[in-house]
Amino acid sequence: MKNRVFIVLFFTAFCFVNVSLAAEVVYRCWSYNAGGFSSIRAMRCTNPALTLFPSGQYQLGSEKGTYKIKNGKLILSESKIRGEGKFLENDNQIQFEYDYKGAHHTLTYLLQRGSLSELKEPSSNREVASITPSYITKVELILDFSGQTKSLGWINAVKLVPQGEGDSAESIAYQDNEDRSKIISVFHEKVKSGAIYTIYVSSGFDTKAIGTIDLRDAKGTIKKVIPARASW
Repeated sequence: MKNRVFIVLFFTAFCFVNVSLAAEVVYRCWSYNAGGFSSIRAMRCTNPALTLFPSGQYQLGSEKGTYKIKNGKLILSESKIRGEGKFLENDNQIQFEYDYKGAHHTLTYLLQRGSLSELKEPSSNREVASITPSYITKVELILDFSGQTKSLGWINAVKLVPQGEGDSAESIAYQDNEDRSKIISVFHEKVKSGAIYTIYVSSGFDTKAIGTIDLRDAKGTIKKVIPARASW
């Protein structure tokens, strides 16, 4: 009887660990272009978030279905108008291009939370992938443009590019509601430690370098205020 209880408890704990390790991946609408009209600010992109679940299911607003990742493309079972999406910038972006009602549409989503590599891994390897020590749990950047007169309204993303070899990371950015001279961007498990990064601000069409951040010894949760230089 004791052995049976132990087996049940072990199996329950094992299932719990595996479910918790495989988290959903969320992409937020970033930029939209249709027939020459461009909505380059994230706040104007009204499409709902795209969520990919480890079970192979996805949700996009009220649209639900299954997905496949094949040859750098995302295939959504219920995406009748948008068609396939293609992954860009080391899986940080998904871009859909399609023609609808006489206009050519380009719709781009930016990774907000989770890791696509975990969804690509076989379930037996997810535990190893989820505890990779080189990824920083959270990096919150506050870019401080105080005392400068340059416009910041065009900025909707921040990109970190390592000085030397390594992977870049990109996340949605927004102006602080209380202090419009500050831009905030949060990276969840998207940035690796061990490097100094150049910080870029972006509109989806234009990119400008504004400073650097040293993450060589960073770990856990990082929050930094970066004095930013407006170079435009």
